[in-house]
Amino acid sequence: MTPIVEHSHTWEDDDLSQVITFLTGGRCPRWETFSLTQLLPQYLCLYKLCELNWLPGSHVDAMIKKRLRFLFAFVRNKPIDFGRLVYDQVIEMSRDSDADKKIVLPNLIYQTLNLQREILALPGDEPLIGQPLNIIGVKADLSLRRGRRSRINSDSG
Repeated sequence: MTPIVEHSHTWEDDDLSQVITFLTGGRCPRWETFSLTQLLPQYLCLYKLCELNWLPGSHVDAMIKKRLRFLFAFVRNKPIDFGRLVYDQVIEMSRDSDADKKIVLPNLIYQTLNLQREILALPGDEPLIGQPLNIIGVKADLSLRRGRRSRINSDSG
C-alpha cells in the first residue's frame, strides 16, 4: 500500500500574488496576467533548474504555481525540507502506474540507494544505460589533485 502525503510544505501556502510580484520585479501583480517570460532573468534561470531537477513534471498551472512558490521560498531563504519534498514526489509518482512514465529524480534515488550498499543487477535485468554520476565518494574525491589546503588545483585535468 502506498502511503498518503497528508501535510503540505509551509512554502506552498505563500500568497501567489506576492510571489509573482517579487519574482517579476513588480512587472506582473497577479496570476491571471502572468507569463514565465516576465520572470526576472535570474529567477527564470532558477525556474528552469527547478523544473528539470527539483520539481520535475508536467506544465499544468498547478505545477507552475508550485514551482513559483518553491522559488520564492528558496530565494527568500525560507526553510525547505528537501528530503520530504523528494519523498512526496516519489510517493506521488508511485500512485501513477503508467509504465511509460519516467521516474522522477532517478540519479538521486540511485545514489541514495547505492551509498547504502552496492546495487547489483539481477539475472534477466536490462543493463544500465550509461554510468550514474558520482556526487560524492572516493572516485570523485581522488580524481582531482589537491593542494596544501585541500583545494583543487586549477591545472589538474
